[in-house]
Amino acid sequence: SYQSRNEVLLGCFEIDYRLLGDMLSANQLLFWCNSVVNKNSAYDAMRKIMKKIFSLYFEKGGQTEIIRQSMYYQLLEILTENFFVQSGDKRLEGERTHDEERISEIINYIHSNYRRKISLNELSEHLFLSVPYLSKYIKKQLGMNFLDYLNNIRLFHAVDDLLYSSQPLTAIAMDNGFANTAAFTEVFKKVYNMTPSEYRQQMRVSSEKNQNADHDEQKRLVERKITEY
Repeated sequence: SYQSRNEVLLGCFEIDYRLLGDMLSANQLLFWCNSVVNKNSAYDAMRKIMKKIFSLYFEKGGQTEIIRQSMYYQLLEILTENFFVQSGDKRLEGERTHDEERISEIINYIHSNYRRKISLNELSEHLFLSVPYLSKYIKKQLGMNFLDYLNNIRLFHAVDDLLYSSQPLTAIAMDNGFANTAAFTEVFKKVYNMTPSEYRQQMRVSSEKNQNADHDEQKRLVERKITEY
């Protein structure tokens, strides 16, 4: 997050954790990227690419989309080449406690593997910990048990698919690690008190109502600010 007393133009880059993990063949992704405390010429290269992305973000047609997509990967290349570190990196000494490192590894592992069938037993073998100990540890650190946390992650991504894709419920359930549509619906109803199909329909109706002139004007204002910047 970022706060300022002055007007700020803030750009957010979201990186697909699973996709990047697959590319790097890594279950745990950790980056040391802080331009305030660390001086590195790679920051200037990243800033340069980010500015190019912003300048092309609202352009349509021609090769613009290809150019923009290539810049995303250039940004990833600089990030992974200069700031990707292992959990035992000396730069992290004194920065994180043993518990913080362990819970980070647990969360990273779940985020990297939520799409497939994983279990607490598998995670315990990965961490060389007993199942009872790990179960209590996760409950204490995350405030919920392993399965609930795993289902929350799956549900988080499934909701995105519900809102921003036209995939059928079966595909959404399977793509996000649920055994079947029934399991997906059961978990979904516990959180949203309605079925996934009911939620999708309700959100689509709400979204259509919000597509008004004020929204379009706000979008044009943002586009103009980015172009001027």
